[in-house]
Amino acid sequence: MKYKIIFLAVITMSIVACSSDDNRPPDFIKKAVEEPIEEPVEELVNNATLASIDNCAAYDAYVKSLLLNKWRTVPELVTMCNDDYKNTIVSEMENRTADTGVFIGGLSDQDIVWFSLMYRFLKDSEIRTEVDMKTMSFDDFRNTVIDANQNSTEISLSELQGNGNAKNLNIAYGWWLAQQNTGLFTSLNDVTGNPHFFDIKDSNQKNMDVLRIVDASELAYKYLGVYHVNKGDGVFELWLAGSNDLESWTAIIILGDRAHQGDIKKWGDGYIVVHEEDDGSTNNIRVKYYESYADLIENTPSRNVGLPRAFSNFAEGTPDIREIHGDASSSSAILIGFHQFNDGDTDQQSFGILKDFQSWFPWKDDISNYNLKDMGYNGNFGGRTSFNFNDKNHVLVEAQGAKNGWETWRLLLGDGAFYSQLNMDTPKGSTSFANPGIVDLGNGEFAVTSFLPTEGNQSGEIGTLLYKIQF
Repeated sequence: MKYKIIFLAVITMSIVACSSDDNRPPDFIKKAVEEPIEEPVEELVNNATLASIDNCAAYDAYVKSLLLNKWRTVPELVTMCNDDYKNTIVSEMENRTADTGVFIGGLSDQDIVWFSLMYRFLKDSEIRTEVDMKTMSFDDFRNTVIDANQNSTEISLSELQGNGNAKNLNIAYGWWLAQQNTGLFTSLNDVTGNPHFFDIKDSNQKNMDVLRIVDASELAYKYLGVYHVNKGDGVFELWLAGSNDLESWTAIIILGDRAHQGDIKKWGDGYIVVHEEDDGSTNNIRVKYYESYADLIENTPSRNVGLPRAFSNFAEGTPDIREIHGDASSSSAILIGFHQFNDGDTDQQSFGILKDFQSWFPWKDDISNYNLKDMGYNGNFGGRTSFNFNDKNHVLVEAQGAKNGWETWRLLLGDGAFYSQLNMDTPKGSTSFANPGIVDLGNGEFAVTSFLPTEGNQSGEIGTLLYKIQF
C-alpha cells in the first residue's frame, strides 16, 4: 500500500452535547487550521457532471423517484445526465397517465416528482389500477389521494385540500404503511416477548456499539459483525467479530483506527465493508472490498477508497450498503445510504452510487428529509438499514425528535422515503433507540440491533441491544 502526504483542512474537535458515557462518535464543528496528515490514500474524485447537482436540489428528488418507482436500476442511473432524470420521469408519466408530456414537463420540478410518487402510492396501495390511472390527470391524482386520506384519517377535507401534494402523500403513507405492515410493526416493537440481549460485549469484554451483522456461513463462524469500540477521548476503532449463536462474540481483528459506524455485506465469496473515518476533525466515508474471508480476517482489502464529502464541509457518515450490482469490483455499482451534517446544524439523509470503486455519484435524499421533518422530527436523521421481506424492500431509520435531545431518538419503519414510527417495548420500558441494524436469518426470522443511549433508557438496557423476531 502506497503512502503519501496530503494537505487537508483539519479542525479542532468540538463535541456536540451528549452524555459522558455515550459511545457514538461525536459530530465535528469546523475551524480552519492546515497541517499535513500522513495516511494511505486512494484517489477518488466526484464525477464532474454530478458535482453541480447540489445547486439544483430538484434533480436529487428525480433520482430518488426513479429508484422508488423502479423505473431505472442503480447501474442505469450512473449512465444518465441531469436532464435525463427529469425527462425519464416525464416520459414514464406520459405513458402511464392521461396528461401529455408537454403538460407534465411544464410543471414545477416539485410537482413532477410528487406526481410520480402519487402514482406509486395509488398503484402500491391498490386504490387504483394501472389501467385506471391511464385515464387520470394530475388533478385526478391529487383528488384521489385527498379522498383516501379523508376516508382513513380524521383530518378535515378543507385541511387536506389546503395541503400541498407532498404533505398529503406523507399523510397517506403514514396510515397505509401501518395497515400494510401490521405484522412487521408488531414483531419489531416486541423486544420483551422475543429473545433479547442487552449490552452486547465481545470476547475482550468491549462494548459492541452500533453492531451490524451479516449471515456469513463461514466454517469458523455462522455470523460476522462489525462494530466500533470507544478508546476514549473521542477515538474509536472498527472491529470485526464472529459468532455462532448471536449471543457470544469472538473479537477477530481491527478493521480501522479512528473508524466507526460500519456496515458489512457479503458479495460472492468476499465482503464489502463501509464505515465512517475521522482525522480528529472531520468525518468522511470509506469503502473496502475483501475478496475472501481470509482477506477479511487479515484486514487486507483489494480495494480501499475514501469517498470525498459532497455536501458538508463538516461530516458525512453512518453509511449503509443498500444494493450491490456486478460481479467484480472493476464493474460494480454499489448503492450506499449516508448522512451529511447539513450546514453544521443537523444530520440529513443522502445516498450515492459508487461505480467500479472509481466514481462517486452522491445525491441528497430530499424526499426522506422532507417527510421526516414533516412528521415532527426536528433533530438529526442518522443511521439506516434495509431488508427484504415478502419481495418488498423495507428500511429502518433513526430520527431525533429534538436537536441535542438524546432521549428523543426513535426508530421508524418505511420504504426508504416514507415512514411510520415504531413504539418498541422493552422489559424495563426504555424509550430511546438509535443506530438500527437488521439481518435475515432465513425462514422469516431476523436479528435486529439498536444502540440505546443513556438518556431515555433504564439501567440494564443501555448499550447495544440484539433481539430475534419472526415475521
